Order: sequence, then C-alpha cells, then structure tokens
Amino acid sequence: MALSGRGESAKGGSSWETPAGAVSPAAGALRLLSKNLRYLDLIPRESVLEKIVHIVLEGYGPWRTAAPVFGRILDEFHRYPTEAVRLVVFGGGTGLSSILGGEANLGRWGLSPFGGLKRYFQNLTVVVCVTDDGGSSGRLLREIPCIAPGDLRRAILASILPRNLLLRFPSLYPQQLEVLARSIGKILEYRFGPCSADRSLLEDPARLLEDEERNVFPDELARYLSSLGKAVGSIPALRNLSLEGQCLGNLLLVASIYGQPGSRKACREDPLRSPSPAQIVRGIQSFAEALGSGRRTIFPASTVQGELQVLYQHGVLSSGEDKAARRHSSFPVNRVWVNFVETPKPDESLLDRIAQADLILIAPGSLYTSIIPIFQVPGIADAVRRNRKALKILGANFWVQRGETDISLRRKGREYYVSELIEAYHNNIPGGAAGLFGPVVVTDLQSVPADILRNYALEGKTPIYLDKERVKRMGFLPVEAAVFSEERLRSHKVIQHDPEKFAQTVKALYFLRGLVAKDTRRCRLGRSRAMPLPSFPRKGTLCAYWRAVRERVASMDISDRALRDIFLETIWNNREILLEHLSFAAGIRKIAKPNWERSTEWDNILGYYDPEDGYIKVREDLLNAGERRVTEDLLIALGESLLGNYAARKSVRELRWEGGLLGKIFEVELRPLEQRRTFLSDSELREYLRLAQLEPGRGDPMRYRMLVNGNDAFMPPGLLFGLLYAWYLDNRYGGVVDYEMSLLQWKMTELIPKPSMERSRLQSRVDFFRRVVFRQKVPSAAAGKPAVG
Repeated sequence: MALSGRGESAKGGSSWETPAGAVSPAAGALRLLSKNLRYLDLIPRESVLEKIVHIVLEGYGPWRTAAPVFGRILDEFHRYPTEAVRLVVFGGGTGLSSILGGEANLGRWGLSPFGGLKRYFQNLTVVVCVTDDGGSSGRLLREIPCIAPGDLRRAILASILPRNLLLRFPSLYPQQLEVLARSIGKILEYRFGPCSADRSLLEDPARLLEDEERNVFPDELARYLSSLGKAVGSIPALRNLSLEGQCLGNLLLVASIYGQPGSRKACREDPLRSPSPAQIVRGIQSFAEALGSGRRTIFPASTVQGELQVLYQHGVLSSGEDKAARRHSSFPVNRVWVNFVETPKPDESLLDRIAQADLILIAPGSLYTSIIPIFQVPGIADAVRRNRKALKILGANFWVQRGETDISLRRKGREYYVSELIEAYHNNIPGGAAGLFGPVVVTDLQSVPADILRNYALEGKTPIYLDKERVKRMGFLPVEAAVFSEERLRSHKVIQHDPEKFAQTVKALYFLRGLVAKDTRRCRLGRSRAMPLPSFPRKGTLCAYWRAVRERVASMDISDRALRDIFLETIWNNREILLEHLSFAAGIRKIAKPNWERSTEWDNILGYYDPEDGYIKVREDLLNAGERRVTEDLLIALGESLLGNYAARKSVRELRWEGGLLGKIFEVELRPLEQRRTFLSDSELREYLRLAQLEPGRGDPMRYRMLVNGNDAFMPPGLLFGLLYAWYLDNRYGGVVDYEMSLLQWKMTELIPKPSMERSRLQSRVDFFRRVVFRQKVPSAAAGKPAVG
C-alpha cells in the first residue's frame, strides 16, 4: 500500500520530526518509525496517523511481529499519563454519555461502569445540552420552569469515578465500587410506570436495591438520596408532580436544584419562577459530587430554558427538540436556533475551564439537537476559539439522525456526508466552524461487515459517509478508526460506539498531537451565515404555556375525557399552536354516526369545524381509529376554526355550453367585517383566499370566486386551510398536501411555466402560514437586518 498525504514520504528522516513549536510525546517513537516505514504497508489504513491509531486499537497484528518499533509505540502510548490532561467535552443525549463511560440504560454498563473517556482523562469537564423536551424531561418541563435534567443525569452517571467514590466512602473495598456504581445507576435510571407510581419510594430510593447491593450501598448516600426524595414532596413547586412515566434520577436532580439556599423561598413566592443560575449550577454539581462524579465536572450549557427551532428548506419552522426527532420531513434542515426565555450566560468558571483546557472534544450526537444549541449560547464558541493551545477534536456521528441528517441539503438525496456535517456546524454556529475543531474522528466503514450495513439499510438506517478529500479541502483532518464495539457486533449484530475504543482514539490523537498539528490546515469554509441569538425570545417558559393551554381547554365544552386528553397532548406536541388559536372553538362534540350530516363524498375526514354553533364536531367512531388519526382530524378542524364565520354564504353553480357542462363557479360571500369572528384580519383573509385560488369580483369585493373545469373536484378554502394547518404542524398529517408540496423540492429554473407558477403558489402558502397563521419569525441571514416572518 503506497503512502500518500502530507509528510508521508517513504524516505523518512526529517519529515517525521515534530513541527516547530509543537510538542509530541511520541517524538522518539516516530523517529524510530521513520526508519521502518515499509512495515506500515502491512496496516490497511491511508494515513500514518490512521495507521498508528489502528495499531493502538488493535494492539496485535502482523506489523508487531515484523517490526518491534510498533511494540515500543504501544508501550509508550500505554505509559503516557493523561490523568492530569484538562479535557472539556461538549454534547448531549446518549452520544455524550456513551463515550464518557457507557450508557447506563444498557444492561452491560453495570459490568464495566468505569470505562470510556473518564478512565484516561480524570480531569474532566462536561458541558451538557439542556434543550431536551421529550420523555421524562418533557413531563417535568410542563410543570416546573427549569432546564431539562435528563441529559445531565446521564452525564453525571457516566462520569462517576472510582477514585471519587473511595474519597467519599473510604470504608469501601475497591472490588465493591462496581457494585456501588451499578446500584447508583439502578436508582437513577428507575422509571415510574402507570401502575408503579409509589410515592413512598421517593422517601427511600435504596429500596430498589437487592440485598447484596444494599449491603454495599453507603448509609450516608442512602440518607442523601432519601432527603432529596422527601424534598420532592415538600417543595411547593415539586409536591404536585405526577410520578407516572417519570425518571427517579431526574426527580432527585431537580430536588437538588430546588433545594439550594434561597431557591425554596423564591419558588414558594412564585411557583412559576425558575431557580437562579447559581442555584441551578450548585444543585447540579452538589448532586454530581455526592454520587462520585466530581464537584466541578458537570455544567449545563445554559441555565436558561430554551426551545429549539428548526427551519426546513421549504420554509416550515418547527418548535421543539423532541418534535424534530419525530418529524419525518421530506425536506432537509436549513437552519436551527434556540429561543431562550432570556439571554443565556454561561457560568464563568466554565469559561475558565475552557480557556485552560489541553484537549477539547465535541462528542458524537444529534447534530442539531445536542451540539449546535450549546455553541449558540453566547460566549461558549468564542471561548473555544480563544484557546489556541488545546487540541480540538470532533467526533462524527455514525448513523444519520432521522429528521435531521437523513436528507442531504447539497445533494437533494438521502446520502449524508461528513463534509455536510461540518457545513451544518459552520452555518449554524455564530462565527462558523473555524477554531472549534481540527481532527474529525469518523467510524471506519471498511471494518464493518457488508451484511450488517445491508441489514441496517433494510431498517431504514444508513451511515454518514466520509468524503475524505472534500473534508481535507475544507481544512479539517479526517481520521478513520474502528471505534465501534466488536463485541456488540458479534453478539447482537448492532453497531454502536465503543467507549473504550473511542477513548483510546482520543488519547492516541493527543499522544500524537504534534503529528496532528502538522496535518491540520486552516478552515477554508469562508464566512458563516449563522447569526447570534434572535432578538425575539420565547414568551414565557414551557410550563407557563402548558398552564395557559390547560386553563383554556378546561373552559371549552369537551365532555369526553379521552378526547380532551388527546386534544391536550396534540397541543403540547405542536407548540407552534398559539393560545389565540384556541379562542374560536367553543368545544368539541361527538356525533353519532347515524346523525353525521357532513358529506364524505370528497374526503374521509371525520372531524370539522361548524361555524353555525362554533363547535368542532367529530364522528364518534373516530375514537376507534387510533390516536394518530384522531390527532390529525382534530388539527384539521382546529385549523378550520381559525377562519371562524368568515363566509356569509357559499354556493356552486354550473357553467354550460351548448348543452354540456363547461365547468362550475364556486363563490364565497364574505361576512361584513363587524360581524366577522376570525383569527385573520381582513387583509390577511383576502390574502389567503387568493392563495386558495379564489379571485375577488370586480364590482363586489365581498365576493370571491373560483372557476372549476368540467366536473373536476375542488378544495373549498375552509378544508384547504385545515389541511395546510395540520400539515404545517406535522407533515404526516394533512393527507394529500405533503404530496403536493413535493413540488417545492424542484428549483424554479428546472420547471416549465405551469408547474413553476404552481410551485410559487405553494411556497407562498407555506410562507403565509409561518408568517401570518403561526406568527413565527426567522432571524435575518445578514447582520443588522430585521427578523423576517
């Protein structure tokens, strides 16, 4: 295998000397290696850096027998101390926790809870994304004005060090530490089910442990967790929390935050008041310290609650991290940003730690929901850039993330490449990707059996591909390595990051940082189009929105409890819905099938808004069709309600020519403005009617008409509005609308005049719903320009 790339000359000598100004702990080994370059051909990797990383991960191979120098490199690598290396890791979700020390909700974690990055880098600082709004965190955010605790809990558990446990509980034997870590994980990961919401468990979480585990579990730690559990029942902001579906660790962490000095009193005076930034950080870090993760190890990226905003290429703007993961858009993500309730400020001690870091790592994880929101917090990205001495590494995802990276923005297809991952960072982080990372660790697909990738493809999962040359031209250094778990691959036929292999790869890059510096170039991506945080923060916390929604729905006439619950969940899962949208329906009524008067000739929608009495009507058998179908029809009817009683009369008359049907004229007469009750203003209503292809009469501006050819079907403006409303909120709803909107995937220059005009109309409809119906704003793409709708 021929060597190629910068500095990879078979002549050896000075090309392997450490660059001026760089320090390499492996300099001696590299000088030896320069005399044995021909043996590198035995290692099936492209660059010398990748070959050495491969040696580190594999340990043994034909190269070690052929050349003892490889053994010496391995010996130097294993002896090289990294315990004092100051490492800062950014991330969120399972991607972060899995590389820190393994994901605790996987059963095998308890067998080896002290692996991963923390085994090699014990001077650790972890910065966690806190915009999660799904699962247990989402349930808590409905009730209290706090940041999401779920990813913090995972990071704390994954960062537990045996050294810290021994310092806190010196009576323990080293062999008991794994049992203790496993026991802590068992408590923190416990979830209350609908039939197991036993509040007494909060007062004694150690009850969850088996006798063997309980004998090892320190009484001091049991009393601490018990005190937090009791606080859940005594702190005013927490005492009424529903335990159903909640994660015990999240509840205990939140209790630690709300139990900080001053927090109880402030929240007693105002239950919707969030704890202060200092109280949040102290609460997280005291909890982490008590569990053996370290006092100053875990930091939230922000102490201010925020909601992720995802703008898709066709102009739809979606709110919420959980929704971004669930949404199956056929359009790629254009931009993301976070609407915080107020301008966030990172903790000063966190900024100090970033400034002093020797090594900075961006963990693998959800690109738009776990990483980019961190670097949109003012001050964090700049702090990373200012640190010019640290080695900065990006861990690339292995799989595409559905709803995020499953569609290529550049290729219009479903293959996603590492270069596009980097471009997404560049275009969504203020200041771009320059100075944030150099080497990019990518899973080596050549090491994965083809049948495994094929099986994943059949399940709809595809890897992120490495376009190595393009990444190099951008100024970054791709490093392919087999960082997946071979044991899991053999036993379960699954591909996941292996905490040990990933940590060894990071250590190897730090060990060879002189060589890394030599091969890393300046970022060549040009100016980033990312903007600082928008000047229109979210209006209130999520729990304030939820409280207002519940109060409004409680005032509506909805006698069926199941229907009311689905309606409430529908609103929470689609928080683009404004409170004002709930002001035009008096309630929801079930109608027996024999009494259903609405025609099903043109559609099979079993829910609609009746402007005569102001009620949403649903046919009673709709409730047997499944929650998704009920949700869709409720959203369509809710959308229709925004038009209210706009129409005084509607009519259809035939046009005939020489005895045959030429077409039909659909006519709508607007109700006088003073009698009208709609969400839209007069000008907005008229704008919408023209987008629905109705034109005003020349002599009578109160009448709008649509010409229908022959006996063709047509879409009345009320039904079209409801379908567009449901589709905008979630493209799985709205039936045929998603099919029609696929025309937006074509460029105007690629279309002939008729479909080009239709495409323009469809785009205007999307923009109208974003700008007018949902009152959403998009940050300007240029500095100094105002936000646009």
